[in-house]
Amino acid sequence: VWGPLTVVHLIAHEFRFRKHSGLANTGKAAQLCMCIKQDIQKGIQALIGEQAKKAARVFELVIAANTVMMHLLQGYSCEGLSRHPFTPVTLELEEFPLSELFSDFPEDALQPFLPEQIQTTLLPGISAFVGSDITAGLYACSLLNEAGNTLFLDLGTNGEMALKKGADIYTTSAAAGPAFEAATIQWGMPGIAGAISQVKIRHGIPEIKTIAGRPPLGICGTGVIEAIAQLYAQGYITSDGMLREPYFTCGYPLAKTEQGRQIVLLQQDIREIQMAKAAIRTGIEILLLHSGTQYQEISQVYLA
Repeated sequence: VWGPLTVVHLIAHEFRFRKHSGLANTGKAAQLCMCIKQDIQKGIQALIGEQAKKAARVFELVIAANTVMMHLLQGYSCEGLSRHPFTPVTLELEEFPLSELFSDFPEDALQPFLPEQIQTTLLPGISAFVGSDITAGLYACSLLNEAGNTLFLDLGTNGEMALKKGADIYTTSAAAGPAFEAATIQWGMPGIAGAISQVKIRHGIPEIKTIAGRPPLGICGTGVIEAIAQLYAQGYITSDGMLREPYFTCGYPLAKTEQGRQIVLLQQDIREIQMAKAAIRTGIEILLLHSGTQYQEISQVYLA
């Protein structure tokens, strides 16, 4: 959002916590930190580019991410996040000049993108597995101002969620796995050019759209969800998630690559999504149980 005062730049990468904290704990912390800072630099450059007028209107940078990412960014040890009881170095809000955060970069690294002395705020986290990206999400949705019981869901490899009931906010996370990002899907790929992102099935024939209109290379998370929803609505998938024949064995064909390879949705792909959804469902029910809330008492749901 370009306002006269502030730009909020939210960095909310979804990484497997243990994988990256494990890499950090085996001597890769400095490289991971540099990768994060380089991505932030590229993001700022993409937002502002060479437009000096935009840069002049920015006086604050706000960063939010999961707890491991925040630790890597700040150069903190991830040892405590890699094993029980999963203790972070800090979850506190931190503020300092941008130049301090990028002190290991050349002095002109962020020029002409941002003045190096602008205020940089790292938002506070909630726990080892409920990061400051959730803090940002709750703030953006004005959750504290909601009158009724409100549920906030952030779907990703780590499914973070919060339930506001009265004056209390309950939070938890669930290990959903990377299926929502299509990482465990046979033809899965990131949401980049060539990924099937939309699927409609009309009269038994799939109609697809890809990101950037490129020839199909695979399918990203949104495409997987749409494909399954369409197959279920058209009766190709049973109520318990079984692909009907003739597709159970070889999968349902969605499209072909330029090389003629068939992109299919497999029975195992459906099971992966079911497992991820079950993890999220479990997290929701734990929140309801601990807060003494019934499903029908939730008046608002925010999905991220």
